[in-house]
Amino acid sequence: MRLLNEYINKLHIALKECNETIYWLNLLYDTGFISEKEYESMAIDSKELLALLISSLKTAKKRNVKP
Repeated sequence: MRLLNEYINKLHIALKECNETIYWLNLLYDTGFISEKEYESMAIDSKELLALLISSLKTAKKRNVKP
């Protein structure tokens, strides 16, 4: 159970980092530092990663419930 708790904590950290990456991508695009093509490519990847992290976190939390 301890390993699962550690895994959940790591997923939370990864989720925060992914959200921060999306924030910075938006900022870079809005200020014209990166092109629309660059933004779209990285934003799509980041959003897919975000969805995977959320799904993994939900699954891990379900398995962490004690009967």
